[in-house]
Amino acid sequence: MPPLKKSELTRDQRRDCQLLRSIGWKYAQIQEKTEFSWHQVQYACTSPATPTKKPGRPPVLTQAQIEDLIEYVCMSSRNRRLPFQQLAEGKKERKKTLRLKK
Repeated sequence: MPPLKKSELTRDQRRDCQLLRSIGWKYAQIQEKTEFSWHQVQYACTSPATPTKKPGRPPVLTQAQIEDLIEYVCMSSRNRRLPFQQLAEGKKERKKTLRLKK
């Protein structure tokens, strides 16, 4: 029968392993004290106690482009009623209109 898969350690358990490691304990000593597998102890000691957020998909528009788009849409009621497709196609018109307004 294959061995059962061990569950992931919690943030507090990883922090405890890191604390024991920082005071000079070896992986084997931490393993005996906590009853975690050797690989769990090694991973807990070499990774951050609190995992970092994974980066998502990068934004398509920059913050400046978003602000320009919001400004254009808020300029008139006609612009607010434009479908998204026309907003995307009217990029050159928006630039001309924004330059004239400023």
